[in-house]
Amino acid sequence: MHCVIATSGNAPELRAGAELQALLNDWQIAGPDLGGDASSLDTPFEQTLAAAAGLHGAAPLAAWAAAPQGLQAPAWAWLSPLHLQLDAQQAIALPPALLAVEASEGRALFELLAPLFPATEGWQFECLQPDRWLLGHEQLAGLQLASLNRIAQRSLSPWLPAERWLRRLQNEAQMLLHEHPINQARAARGALLVNSVWMWGAGKGPALPSHLVLEPEPPLDPADHAEHWARLDGGPIAALRREAAIGRPARLTLAGDVRARSWVPAPKRWRWPWQRRNPVALNALLQELDQ
Repeated sequence: MHCVIATSGNAPELRAGAELQALLNDWQIAGPDLGGDASSLDTPFEQTLAAAAGLHGAAPLAAWAAAPQGLQAPAWAWLSPLHLQLDAQQAIALPPALLAVEASEGRALFELLAPLFPATEGWQFECLQPDRWLLGHEQLAGLQLASLNRIAQRSLSPWLPAERWLRRLQNEAQMLLHEHPINQARAARGALLVNSVWMWGAGKGPALPSHLVLEPEPPLDPADHAEHWARLDGGPIAALRREAAIGRPARLTLAGDVRARSWVPAPKRWRWPWQRRNPVALNALLQELDQ
């Protein structure tokens, strides 16, 4: 069992739960941290998944989502609605969760954009979630695209794809979305406009290993982080320790914005009381993974 948890250092003071505290006290760090470059296209969470699947490139997140649906294509990518906060100098991509796209809106937007990806030219376009659509086509293999989580709260220009056809598609989508009735209705109720889209998670590759347990998205609101970590402590972290206790393979990875760090069970050895480790400062650990 390998539990991979996406983290965020942006939280009020947190204390490690009993299970996490015991794990960090008794387990050992497994090798060097993964990542270390905040400008990489993929987040450390996604880099961890790629490494677990034996890949040296980007994690084919969309292909992994398509496989359980029985969908087949040469390669896949996600397409997600986006809100760009515009000013005179830059466009800031806001976290897509802030859009809170309703099911009916997601379907209508999907149908609005579908003509950009004609089936007659080999495109597959599937609406899996209101704010996440699957694209299938041979052109999606080998693309180097910035992760949706990587661009959140950042200026978009450094992350724009190099391919001209992708930039053209994004411009065409933005024109279709401009002043659309859905956006007029969202503006009337004070919701963020859907004024762009982002393609990400492209590629093809082997199946995601079945022993992975994934916690990909920490809460947006830091006030919810304590409850989030309490749930993780009593759930997957406790399960990891039970697996280790009966001799099964177990591994914990915490993946921040810049680096991911893993722990595995250490050989059991007796310690004098003064050799026991001090309680981990969870906030300090999470912030270290974001630097």
